[in-house]
Amino acid sequence: MKDLGYTEVGSADGKLGTMTATAIRAFRADNALPAGDEIDDDLLLALQKARPRAIAPERANAPPDVVREKVPEARTSWLTKIGAFFTGIFALVGSFFDGVIGNLGAASGYIQPVKDAAGDVPGWSGCWRSPASLAGSSS
Repeated sequence: MKDLGYTEVGSADGKLGTMTATAIRAFRADNALPAGDEIDDDLLLALQKARPRAIAPERANAPPDVVREKVPEARTSWLTKIGAFFTGIFALVGSFFDGVIGNLGAASGYIQPVKDAAGDVPGWSGCWRSPASLAGSSS
C-alpha cells in the first residue's frame, strides 16, 4: 500500500494496527469499495489492479515541519534519526577512549626509557649555566 501512495500505512511490522486500518479505509474510499478496514478478496483484487494514488500539490510540496506535525510516521522517523545521531556520537567517543585505554600499556613501554634516561641526569647538572649566564650578562 505504501508503494501506491498510502503513506498512512506506517512501517511494516506484520500487524494490522490503527495506521494500517486507516490506510485500508482510505484505499477503499478511493477505489469505490465498501467501507471498512478488513482485508477481503475485493480489497486484494483492487490492490492488484490499483494505480498509484494522486497526491495534491499542496501535500506533495509541504514543508518538513508541517509533514512532521501531521504525519505520525514522519515524526517517528525524524526522532529515530536524531536518536541514531546521538547514539553514533556516543559510540564514536567510546571507541576513541577504548582505543586510547587499550594502548596505554604499549605507550608506557615507549615512554619508560625516556623517563629513565631523564631520571639518570642529576638535577645539579643544570646549575653550571646560571653563573655562566650571569657572567655573560655583565660583560
